[in-house]
Amino acid sequence: MTTFAVLNIAFLWLVVMFNTILIFALVRKVNADQSNSFQSTVDQFLSPGEHAPEFTWETLSGNFIEKSDFDDSQLVLLFVSPTCGPCRELMPDLDKLIVGAQQSGTNLLPISIGEKSSTEEIIQEFNVSTDFALASYSDEAVLAYQVPGTPSYYVIDREGQITRGGFMDVEWRKLVASWKNTEQSH
Repeated sequence: MTTFAVLNIAFLWLVVMFNTILIFALVRKVNADQSNSFQSTVDQFLSPGEHAPEFTWETLSGNFIEKSDFDDSQLVLLFVSPTCGPCRELMPDLDKLIVGAQQSGTNLLPISIGEKSSTEEIIQEFNVSTDFALASYSDEAVLAYQVPGTPSYYVIDREGQITRGGFMDVEWRKLVASWKNTEQSH
């Protein structure tokens, strides 16, 4: 082999190694950005201890519901969307969930962030008897609650303070489990 060929091979190996290092660095950067993006979405929720914003929403039945309707009781706002897969998974058990919440002294208010017709369709599809509040992402109250997506929730205590909120997480599952335990003891 000539010196020129050896140098070419060595140079190509250096280029390959350099590209490999760049690819690994890029993958780390993308993963870190995705992780930070998720964390910033989670950080968008109102914090525990904050006063829950006022709201007025029309329901599917044509009534209007507002925060003051729930004064002196614990309230859970459950934001869902007819096009959201995890939201659709909640639908078959929603009526039971609301009964369990009521038996534990909690009002559960589902808020559909979607078209009225789409909300009516999902209610019919899953035979849900609960009345939904209707909203959109541009709704003033939805903006005040900083709802980044669905399904998400807020728990509001009797004094009107946020006690927790987020996407369907471990805390949500604990809350639902407590309602199921209350339902079984009745």
